[in-house]
Amino acid sequence: MLARMSILCLALVSLSAPPLAAQQATLPIPGDSARLALAKTLVGLLYPASDSVMAGTMISRIRELSPGIPPAFFDSVVVRTRREMVGIQDSLVPLYAARFSEDDMRVLIAFFGNPLWTRFKLVNNELAAAQVALIQRLVATATDDMMKYMRMRPVPRP
Repeated sequence: MLARMSILCLALVSLSAPPLAAQQATLPIPGDSARLALAKTLVGLLYPASDSVMAGTMISRIRELSPGIPPAFFDSVVVRTRREMVGIQDSLVPLYAARFSEDDMRVLIAFFGNPLWTRFKLVNNELAAAQVALIQRLVATATDDMMKYMRMRPVPRP
């Protein structure tokens, strides 16, 4: 139980902690303000503020599954995640500007700004939830089968 709680806490902290690259010193930016503007647009598409809402929803689900953890802990994680999302985005802008050309960023912006991408992310999240449900049913069935087998053929004890 303690191991599961530790893993849960690490997962929650990782949701609200900035990525390692964002924690490092800002890289020099080869280019000008146009490049930074493109990088800001790209980062906004890749890491929208709505992702912090999704993280809040996920944390709410974890809260339901973890009644022993105080609600105040989860509340603080959600608040921090939402508050820090903008700072994370700002930290990523120079990193993207340093690694992608203006032409590269225009192509990426066209791709990630396409409504089909937004729809894909929504559908993919739904499919991931369906996949989890299917796997849970498979595990439950396999567990039931194993328990039936064990009841029919008791394992001899030494």
